[in-house]
Amino acid sequence: MFLLSICLLISLASSKIYLHENFDDGYQSRWIVSEDKSVNHGELSLFQKLHCEDGDFSLKLMNDSSYYHITSKFDGVLDTTSKPLFLSYVFRYGQNIDCGGSYIKLFAELDQKKFTRDSPYSVMFGGDVCGSGDRKIHLIISHKGTNYPLKKRIEFSPDTLYHILDLHISTDRKYTVKLDGEVVSEGVLEDSFEYLPPKKIDDPSDKKPVDWVDEETMVDLEDKRPEDWDDRRDIPDPDAKKPDDWDDSTDGEWERDQIKNVNYKGTWAPKEIPNPKYKGVWAPKQIDNPEYKPDDTFGKFSLTAAGFELWTVKSGTEFDMIIVTDEEKVAHD
Repeated sequence: MFLLSICLLISLASSKIYLHENFDDGYQSRWIVSEDKSVNHGELSLFQKLHCEDGDFSLKLMNDSSYYHITSKFDGVLDTTSKPLFLSYVFRYGQNIDCGGSYIKLFAELDQKKFTRDSPYSVMFGGDVCGSGDRKIHLIISHKGTNYPLKKRIEFSPDTLYHILDLHISTDRKYTVKLDGEVVSEGVLEDSFEYLPPKKIDDPSDKKPVDWVDEETMVDLEDKRPEDWDDRRDIPDPDAKKPDDWDDSTDGEWERDQIKNVNYKGTWAPKEIPNPKYKGVWAPKQIDNPEYKPDDTFGKFSLTAAGFELWTVKSGTEFDMIIVTDEEKVAHD
C-alpha cells in the first residue's frame, strides 16, 4: 500500500491546493533556482523513481558537497489565522548519508532569485542528518523574528527507502507530525514551543525556613571505626635490608621501599542513616508570572511559497509529491 502511495498522484477532495508538485518535465517553470553566488550550487535533475511506472519522476540532488536553493510560489495565499496548514511530501536518501538535510521551508515573503540560507522563513519541517548521533525531524516555527524549534526532539533513522512526512497545524493551535502515516509527535503549540515566558515563577518573597532540613541522610554518630581498620595504601617493605655499604653521612638516612599494603581497606567513613528531621527538597511557592501574556499569533502566517535550502555531503536525495493545502482530506489512490 505504501509503495503504491509514493508512485501515484494524490487526489484532494474539496480543498484548496496551494502547491501540488509531482516533478515532471515542466517543473522548471514552477521552481526558481536561487542566483546567490556565495555558495556552490549543485545540479538538480529529474530521476525515475524506483519501483514506479516509467515517467514517474522525483527531483534528485546530483552533486556531493553542494548547496541546493530552489523555491516555488503558491497558487494563492494560505492564511493560517483562519485555515489549517497541511504539508506532505515524499523524500528518499539515495545512499547511506552522514550529513545532509531533507527538510522543506515555507515562506510568507520571498525573493526567489535572492533566496539564501538566511532568508526568513515561517516553517521549517523535515529530516536532517549530522553524523551518527544527530538524526532528527525538524519542526521549527518562526515568530516575531525568532525561530523556535520543537522542544521535544523527533528522532528518526535514515535509510534508502521512500518515506512520506506529514505536518498538520490546526486552527485550534495543535500540531501533528506523521512519518509514513504513523504519528511521531503531536501536541499543543504553547506547550511544545518555548515562545512564551512560563505561566508560573518562583515567589521571590518566599524564603527557605531556617529550620528546614533537606539532608535526606545523616552520619551515624554511633558508628565507630574498627580498631583493625587499615587505611594505609602503601607500607614499608618488611623484607627490605639496608645495604652493607650504605653510609648515612653521605647517602642520607636509609628508608625501606614502599610496597602495596595487602590489608588496605580504603578510607573509612561512618555509615549514613535516614535523617529523622528530613523534610524533603525545599522549593519556593509558585506565583503567576506577570510577564506571561498569551499570544495566539504563534503559528499564524500568510504563506506564499515553499522551497528547499539544503546542504548535503552525499548526493542522491530525492523529493516528490509535495502538497500544501488547507485540509487533511488527502487520499492516495
